[in-house]
Amino acid sequence: MKLVRLAVVLFFTASALPAAHAVEPTIDEKVEYLLKGCATTDSEALFAAMAPSLKRDLSGQPPEAAARMLEIAKGLVALDFPDFRSKYLTFYRATFSDAEISAMYEFYTSPIGRQIVDKNKRVTAFESQAIADHFKGFSGKMWSAWAKDAELQAILRKPKNKS
Repeated sequence: MKLVRLAVVLFFTASALPAAHAVEPTIDEKVEYLLKGCATTDSEALFAAMAPSLKRDLSGQPPEAAARMLEIAKGLVALDFPDFRSKYLTFYRATFSDAEISAMYEFYTSPIGRQIVDKNKRVTAFESQAIADHFKGFSGKMWSAWAKDAELQAILRKPKNKS
């Protein structure tokens, strides 16, 4: 009976320990994990961030045409997403050393780090929406200021030089 108890204790003790043969993630895998803190973790999230601006731009189109244009844009975003993601990976690799990436990975895989990653998704989404909302009104102000600027209007009225 003592042997059975000892075997059970050893089994549970061994299963609680981290595997000695666990494979360390590559630097790129660590960066991929760190990028989970961004709102743009997939093409759907990227398109969702772009959609409000696109819908405003297409508001003058017939509804059926606007819907089709959004569908096409969503497909293009999905096709282009690997290149978009690659730029993030390249940026992280150029900005941070392997040691820094590993240190961030260690922190962000800890319990508190995982909480921060989850909250950063909301922060990034908020920032994106706040910027879009701000520039929605700003764009109109900019075009209005350009239209009223006498110096700019004079430049635009100058005949183009034909070379």
